[in-house]
Amino acid sequence: MTHDDYLWDGSGRPDPDVQRLERLLASHRYRPARSKRIGVPLRLVAGLAAAAVLLLVWQYALRPEMQEVPSGWRVETLTGAPCLGATAIRQAADASEGEWLVTDDTSAAVIWVSDIGRVRVAPNSRLQIVATDSTNHRMKLERGTLHVSIWAPPRLFFVETPAAVAVDLGCIYTITVDRDGNGTLCVESGWVGLEWDGRESLVPEGALCDIREGAGPGTPYLAGASLDYLDYLERYDLDPGTGEYLDRLIHEADVCDVFSLVYLLPRVPSEARSRIFDRVSSFVPPWPGITRDGIADLNLAMVEEWQDQFACFELEPCRATCDAVLPKVHAPAEPL
Repeated sequence: MTHDDYLWDGSGRPDPDVQRLERLLASHRYRPARSKRIGVPLRLVAGLAAAAVLLLVWQYALRPEMQEVPSGWRVETLTGAPCLGATAIRQAADASEGEWLVTDDTSAAVIWVSDIGRVRVAPNSRLQIVATDSTNHRMKLERGTLHVSIWAPPRLFFVETPAAVAVDLGCIYTITVDRDGNGTLCVESGWVGLEWDGRESLVPEGALCDIREGAGPGTPYLAGASLDYLDYLERYDLDPGTGEYLDRLIHEADVCDVFSLVYLLPRVPSEARSRIFDRVSSFVPPWPGITRDGIADLNLAMVEEWQDQFACFELEPCRATCDAVLPKVHAPAEPL
């Protein structure tokens, strides 16, 4: 791996100068505004798109060799011989709408998504190219693991799965789906929306979210959450009418668990929101202007502000890289 991999998706050997810039700019990190409505797709403001464009320009200025990006959708072999349709790919091939890409346990590939990003396809994956036009870049992941790096305005790239649609909001993420259609999303940078049958979850950087066929996306959580807590969280997501699970979630939440409580607020009754405020505040004082009464009354602007606080809050012991919690998508020995 090289410095180039670090610039693309955070993998590889970091450049000391880049790390120094990241530290210097950390306090000015963008915190996106979101829609003030629950029940419609959540959107990020145009600033996120502008930041993505500036990052791309900066990358290209530093790494001229990265300017050769294939047009259209192009599949390149990383290992083995992935199959595009009925054809085994030894080096590279152009992909068309409707075609299926399949990797076995000895093969992996990368898909260049026009000029907006790339998708690394892990072994034992099966996906279909659904749409490739200028306003809708879409693929369907039936099973397997994808590592997605997109540098485009929000809502241009989509990954359909049996349990939810992952809506790219200018980010880097890994998504995995098993043979039963269930899976997990891990966001490495930026934000990803998960949508299914009117149910939505907005997953920020450093968080994970499970998806279940027939139930859609669950509540985002951090890698440091306890296994017992995650079990209660999944049970409540699948059966929100069971107060016992919610009581346990609130009463037993630890410092890494309270992140999920903040993202549960729109899905719980008023009395529970007051208890959530008390529990979370005992670990992390809310930003000024976020009040107990406002949270209990589901003041949406206040709820979203509180969620933004935790999306940007550096809980390093609670977070983990996607590689640590999901199957790793191996990069080639040399830069692409």
